[in-house]
Amino acid sequence: MMYDKVHAFREKMGLPIGTQPQLLSPEQTSYFARFIMEELSEYLRGVEEGSLVDASDALVDLVYVTLGMAHAMGLPFYRLFNIVHAANMEKEPANDFIRSLRGQQYDVVKPLGWIPPEPAIHQALIDAGAKL
Repeated sequence: MMYDKVHAFREKMGLPIGTQPQLLSPEQTSYFARFIMEELSEYLRGVEEGSLVDASDALVDLVYVTLGMAHAMGLPFYRLFNIVHAANMEKEPANDFIRSLRGQQYDVVKPLGWIPPEPAIHQALIDAGAKL
């Protein structure tokens, strides 16, 4: 649903929407990367200033910009999201600092036998017309 709304916005504004999966040019990538960093900085500033409103706005903008980038790349986003989500659902809670790779009790870890999503992502991109 969010992805469709961002699509409607990009159409209305005449912004690029890819027709098949592809990497963006270095210039386009730089634009989106700077935009994402700007929104992340706004989120951090909102937190530092104790503003739930500003932090929330920045977090939603961060997702909005990222979804816009996925549209520009022509990604089959729903399929890719479902692939990554399924792989994430196979992970386990770290439950302690020892198992965590990030030193956080509430981290998640890959169990033995965990299957990474990249092979399924590769196939989804090919199915969508990517030239890999």
